[in-house]
Amino acid sequence: MKAAKYLLIVALAAILIGWLLGYSIDFRDGAVRVYGPAGVSPYDAEAEANSPLCWGLKERYPSKDFLTRDELEERSNAAKACIDQKIDYLISRRRF
Repeated sequence: MKAAKYLLIVALAAILIGWLLGYSIDFRDGAVRVYGPAGVSPYDAEAEANSPLCWGLKERYPSKDFLTRDELEERSNAAKACIDQKIDYLISRRRF
């Protein structure tokens, strides 16, 4: 019984510490998923400046309250292409 108490206290402490560090736990469809905090590279601005697919993204796709399915898909594809190009830039930068 004492061991179960200590195990429960350790588990709750681990969950609390994880939550304070930015982790979250999601229970859906019978699965447990743990999401960690996303970090932004210190070279993100440099990567965006050197990625032509990111240039003028906000001007081409201004904020709107409502998007049609086609607009949302086009905007999502452009954002994904920008992110992929930034990742490629950061990977190639790390190699040198």
